[in-house]
Amino acid sequence: MDGDVVESSNLHRQPLYEVADIGRRKAVVAAERISRMNREVACQAIAERAEPGNLDALVEGHDLVIECTDNLRTKFLVNDAVVRAAKPAVFASVYQYEGQVQAWLPTPDWPCLRCLWPEAPRDGLVGNCAEAGVLGPVPGTIGTMQAMLALRILLDMEHSPNDLENLVTQLQAAAPYPTTPIVRVPWNDMVTIKRVLDVGAQSLLIPYVQTEEEARNAVGYTRYPPQGVRGFATGPRANHYGRITDYVQTYAEELCVLVQVETRRTAQDAT
Repeated sequence: MDGDVVESSNLHRQPLYEVADIGRRKAVVAAERISRMNREVACQAIAERAEPGNLDALVEGHDLVIECTDNLRTKFLVNDAVVRAAKPAVFASVYQYEGQVQAWLPTPDWPCLRCLWPEAPRDGLVGNCAEAGVLGPVPGTIGTMQAMLALRILLDMEHSPNDLENLVTQLQAAAPYPTTPIVRVPWNDMVTIKRVLDVGAQSLLIPYVQTEEEARNAVGYTRYPPQGVRGFATGPRANHYGRITDYVQTYAEELCVLVQVETRRTAQDAT
């Protein structure tokens, strides 16, 4: 969503755009470019500004909001909309040579922007990119951090409204990039772990593991016999629908299993 058009001053820090795009709607160009990069991603270009009259409906229809605006008024409008809708959000800001990233989750004890600043600072108090300038790589670096935090929230099947269908879409979206998403499954459940692996997840975070036996079971759920109890399938997405013929022999080389200890007693027992 962006109501602006591409300007020449954008090009050094916004690599989605090029000289030929100057004067075109940013949202439209971005959607076209992303669609060409990954045909599995569905993009909807909304070439309008975020305003009180349209934000609530837009936020309500999405699982996560990523805020990338360059003015304080809009940041606080987005903040208020995600709080009203109880939707997670990832905010980011850049200024000259530095930037910051902040997540908001819809839980009672999680602070939003207005918890830190009850009244939105007036626009112009801090210069934006056009006024104060920004080092070209800074927005890209902060944007990458923002994207990774967004993936972390979306791929958390324990605390977010995520399911296998959404997970497949998210894995497809991440596939073209040099990153391996960590999928947090809802619980240490054999069937769930098997299904998540079969759709293509390679790194799993297993929550609330309390004993050595539970940890061994978690690892066993991810391994084929005789090392574990994972079931065989002829053509899951994990082996590219049967095209990786030696998948059973090599899958463990790219598999990462993390078990999460969540109580003090378990941590003490582990040491």
